[in-house]
Amino acid sequence: MWKEIFLLLSIFLMFSCGSQKSSTEDFKEDQITINTLVAERFSNRTAKILPNNDRSYSIVSTRKKTLKMLFPTIDFFVFDHNSNTIIFEDSLAGGSVAWDSEYSLRATNRGSKTEGIEKYSYLYDCKSKKKITLE
Repeated sequence: MWKEIFLLLSIFLMFSCGSQKSSTEDFKEDQITINTLVAERFSNRTAKILPNNDRSYSIVSTRKKTLKMLFPTIDFFVFDHNSNTIIFEDSLAGGSVAWDSEYSLRATNRGSKTEGIEKYSYLYDCKSKKKITLE
């Protein structure tokens, strides 16, 4: 009986390790795609890649400083690893972007009085592809 349990456990571990490897390889391929998109969209600026917990979406962001603004402008897009496409992108003057929940990101724009940009925040839901403005 112990031999059968050991055999089943070994088979289970073998298959679970194999599927994890495939997931990791897919993610590495997506990194190459993301790096190409960063070079095209952000003129080869260094980008920060922040995947959500299950790695189905990633926020890809970069900062651009100007002499007029105390805080840098953040340019970002959301990459969908399932469809290998950009599903949302934005640019925020003196802003920040981070995951608010598993599939929702929070973007905040500090604004700029010198450039006449008002402060605002919003949530973007990656599943429904809806933007909700916060007050």
